[in-house]
Amino acid sequence: MEGFHTYFVSDLGILVHNAPCDPNIWTGKDPQKNLLKHWNNHGGDFPSLQNANEYQQAAANFLSNPPEGALIKNYSTGEIGIYDPISDVIAFSGRDGITPASFYRPQPFEPGQRVLGDIPKGYHGWPTNLDYFNNLPD
Repeated sequence: MEGFHTYFVSDLGILVHNAPCDPNIWTGKDPQKNLLKHWNNHGGDFPSLQNANEYQQAAANFLSNPPEGALIKNYSTGEIGIYDPISDVIAFSGRDGITPASFYRPQPFEPGQRVLGDIPKGYHGWPTNLDYFNNLPD
């Protein structure tokens, strides 16, 4: 690389340098901050991933190379939703159809689990993840 660059590796395994980073790392006004938020919220869904960089790479790969048999929704905004019924993983892209916006393994909420009619955080309320994906708005 040309020029002077400084680097910092956080305890989350994020490499940061003093030049503008790839804006396609994640969606949002602050892609790195948004990536960290998603890693903190959903990284536990993927025990084999060690840090936010691996999570981002897995999300980008899932979006660019959906598993065989995956269901794909193309939204009028340019966003794409992909659900793999084998791994139970869902990913969404940004409006460019490429940049990861979300990557997670949702949790079905069975009616017998209901506590005072509330659905706990992290659960979607549908009996299966396929039902959840099929009922997402177009």
